[in-house]
Amino acid sequence: MTEQEFTFEDVRKHLLQKPLVFFSTVEKNQPRVRPMALIYCDNEFWLTSRSYEEKMDQVKENANFEFSFNDREKLKGMIRATGKAYVIEDLKTKEKLSKAISFFKDYFTEPADPNFGLIKLEITEVRVLSNRKRYRFEWK
Repeated sequence: MTEQEFTFEDVRKHLLQKPLVFFSTVEKNQPRVRPMALIYCDNEFWLTSRSYEEKMDQVKENANFEFSFNDREKLKGMIRATGKAYVIEDLKTKEKLSKAISFFKDYFTEPADPNFGLIKLEITEVRVLSNRKRYRFEWK
């Protein structure tokens, strides 16, 4: 990444570092934001939560999401991503993801644990503020 330009590949590199993001859902007309660990597995982005948390119902009722994170050292700015989020119940997918989540055993007993909630993120757009310049990318 140069100081003058920020590319789509630069965005991907930052997201692949599994940052702590501020994930926003919608409850009725009110945004709800919380910090969450972004998970990358098989070219897809995921979040995990306890299945009984309010955010799971919020995602089911309204799939629109946005997340953001700041990186003042490397990025000198922030990244915001928007798209659709989906609660995943499929056990095979949960088994695969449980192996990719480094902190899985800290929260859940097994992939079939009824408390294991899984959210798939389908990113459609990314906005970046870096070195006081703004960029907008459609997710590929």
